[in-house]
Amino acid sequence: MAIAGIILPDNLEFESKLVDILEGFLKDLEDVRLAALSHLSVLLPPLSVKQALRVLKWIPELALDDNWRVRKRIAKMLSDFARYCSEHKSQLSARHSKKKNAKNKQHLKAETFVQLCVSLCEDPVWAVRQTAAKTVVSSIQSLKAQDERDRMYEELNKRFGESSVYSQRLLFVRICEFACRNLGRDHFKNTLLFPVFEKLADDPVRFVYRAQRHLAAQLRASPQRPSPKRTPPELLKPSTSPQFT
Repeated sequence: MAIAGIILPDNLEFESKLVDILEGFLKDLEDVRLAALSHLSVLLPPLSVKQALRVLKWIPELALDDNWRVRKRIAKMLSDFARYCSEHKSQLSARHSKKKNAKNKQHLKAETFVQLCVSLCEDPVWAVRQTAAKTVVSSIQSLKAQDERDRMYEELNKRFGESSVYSQRLLFVRICEFACRNLGRDHFKNTLLFPVFEKLADDPVRFVYRAQRHLAAQLRASPQRPSPKRTPPELLKPSTSPQFT
């Protein structure tokens, strides 16, 4: 997809053919599909909004693909898609309003891809969940309005941090770890995630409170350290029989 970088603004016919070719690749064998998916977010910026919208329309369906590797590739790029929609919000809205029967068609916007990322945090495959957890905060930060970001943080708190399922709470700690890396510790402490994160220090499940306390210790460390250390692997993949204390 390096060829996308030389697309000229007035070369609309070439753009259309390029997107057609890419669409064909996504219907090919698995290796071809995965290779094509790897470049979707890179392809968007050089394209006109019209052609970029064609590409964006594929994402919700691909996020539900039966192949977990496809879902993982999509999860990795959802923050890029959300950021693109946020930066081109007025143009995308204008194209949507011009279409016939626009009320009956999905209006793609940044929140669409943020919500997809949150949903993939509950994917049945561990690798997909971890990839989504890594990008979900970046996706939320792409939203321009503070109330929109707060609303999505509240949803993360409810669905994961306050969940009755311990594996969901453990994933919430993982989300907080990535949030701290991406935002910085001071910014993370000012998000709506932090109060719920602090409460998990007293979680009844050992895997959860150990992971929380490990990250909390890093947050209390010297501010000269750029980011918290990675959570040990044994805290991320608990056994099927959680230990309570």
